[in-house]
Amino acid sequence: MSAPYKRVKMLVICGSGIASANMMAGRIQVLAEELGVRVETKTSRIHDLATDIMVRKPDVLVYSAFIPDRTLKRQIGDLPSFDGTVFLGGRSSEALGGKSEKEVLMEIFDALKVEYKKR
Repeated sequence: MSAPYKRVKMLVICGSGIASANMMAGRIQVLAEELGVRVETKTSRIHDLATDIMVRKPDVLVYSAFIPDRTLKRQIGDLPSFDGTVFLGGRSSEALGGKSEKEVLMEIFDALKVEYKKR
């Protein structure tokens, strides 16, 4: 296996910053490794979103908690953000157009212009 292309700093959030965020982060790590991308995940809760963005300076935000549009725009600015609920079940998500978790992760990498292994 070749070396990863780039390290991606990912902030993964849920309501409490415990269960869902850790489940998503773990699944993202496994899938990213399969795609040859090194991902550094930090988990947090929605309440700490603005502070974590300022301090941790992530490349991307992945969330499972509901974030009102006005809050999202005010707190994250131009930071790319993605609904990560697909990473909680390991199946396609109807809300995400039936995309698989790997397809969603590839979308994230495409948005960040990160190279990854194609099948």
